[in-house]
Amino acid sequence: MIDFKNLSPIDQKMLGAACHFSGWSHYRVKVGCVLANHGKSILATGHNDLPLGVEDPEGALDHQREMRRMLMQHAEANAISQAARHGIATQGATAYVTHPCCAQCAGQLVCAGVQRVVHFNMRMHPSWNKNLELSQFIFSKNNIECVSVKPQPNAYTKHRRIQRFDAKGTNMEPMVQAALDVFFENEPA
Repeated sequence: MIDFKNLSPIDQKMLGAACHFSGWSHYRVKVGCVLANHGKSILATGHNDLPLGVEDPEGALDHQREMRRMLMQHAEANAISQAARHGIATQGATAYVTHPCCAQCAGQLVCAGVQRVVHFNMRMHPSWNKNLELSQFIFSKNNIECVSVKPQPNAYTKHRRIQRFDAKGTNMEPMVQAALDVFFENEPA
């Protein structure tokens, strides 16, 4: 595990971009993903959401957890799909994700040719343990570099605040804020 401040400036910026795109999700658990090439240009982005063409304007799925879970497209899958829709090759790309990848997303990233994954080390609900072990197995069997980023405490700054909590109720805002600060550092106030 590596501290956020020890990541390269490009990795910090891309992880900040993933945090930014996670905010596009309409759901409680907000996950973002950025696929970037070797030159560190953004190839595609994704956030967890319903599939294209499926809408829930009344919020009916908020009360149908199992149905929502079946319909939900993960951020990684949405980023890969966006790249495919636009004919963008992802071979050799790096995926920057706000949460650890599930086994299905790990498999999709491998099949898309992603060679490196950088994610925040979020504490997940214990029910995810087996799934996360499987994702690490998939990455290791395919020689995918997986960088787990340790939260950076006390990183509150002038940029917008995003309340984020992990499965144990730990406030993840400082870590997310640090990534957003790097992403927006050159943006006018």
